[in-house]
Amino acid sequence: GYELHNGLLSQVDWSKVDEVIFTAYYQQVLALQQCPAMGRCRTLVCHAGIDCEKYLIAAGKPGNKVAMACYGNYKKNFPLALQVFKKALGCREDLELHIAVEWQDSRIKLYVETLLREMEIKEKVFFHPWQSDLNKFYADKDYYLSASIEESLHVACGEAMACGLKPVVHCWESADDHYPAENIFTTVDQGAELLNHWDESVSYPEQKEYRQWALDHLDMAVVDAKLSRFLNPPRVAVLARDSEPHRIEGRLAESFSANGCLLGVEENADIVVVCDPQVIAGSENVRNTKAKRVFWCSELITGDDEVAQAKREAMLPAFAWADNIFACH
Repeated sequence: GYELHNGLLSQVDWSKVDEVIFTAYYQQVLALQQCPAMGRCRTLVCHAGIDCEKYLIAAGKPGNKVAMACYGNYKKNFPLALQVFKKALGCREDLELHIAVEWQDSRIKLYVETLLREMEIKEKVFFHPWQSDLNKFYADKDYYLSASIEESLHVACGEAMACGLKPVVHCWESADDHYPAENIFTTVDQGAELLNHWDESVSYPEQKEYRQWALDHLDMAVVDAKLSRFLNPPRVAVLARDSEPHRIEGRLAESFSANGCLLGVEENADIVVVCDPQVIAGSENVRNTKAKRVFWCSELITGDDEVAQAKREAMLPAFAWADNIFACH
């Protein structure tokens, strides 16, 4: 993010770069806008991962403690966080805000202290030093408040979910790529409403759901699998006898390539896609291939008449399949 927002990408000689990994989709979009030369590179969007096995749901949570764990800088948007908390206090006087922070700007710290005094909520906000063990810090917390103006993932928030905390997340760009839509707020009132909801009878099931979301979407295993597919892409051979401009193998090859696969020949392919059974009969390489998968279409479609066009329309699901096969490899 720092390089993207400070103009450093333009200093890179992209002709010497083959692959670029971004930690958020908006970063990819902005980077390609700033540096069209980056378009020659293979790119991947892959957020930071969380080792969910390190985090546990503690028993006996009180239901009224809100957590923040962050560096003390402008990006964390403390003014908005305090406004949301203040609004929520109007409906729930038992709420507490606990902030584990390492201040990076004394002006931000002074401003926060001033706000606490002027908003008359100083007795409800507790500051803690930087935490080396967030599992312990989150043990008696119930919510995580992320009011940031920009993040790629907000790791501390994801770790809080792994501990069963309810995420209350401001709508920074790409927040909805990582966190449940129903937990993202735009206005102060919306954020306060998320903090006001807590039913003791369903609290533990909700905690398990938050942890499961982290396991399914944010866990290191998910990230490792995505990186592995990118760094070790399957080599695909698409074969057919047809040579017309609209031939199916051309469409399939383009789809595989667009999804990060490498195009190869049948001798060194991981996946062989055969669009005509007669290719199998005529190619010893295809018959003897050690490729992981072999697929084929039983009919060769030629010509531009209505019948041929209708048959091609019927093949559209095959293109959707090709779009997804890289993710399944």
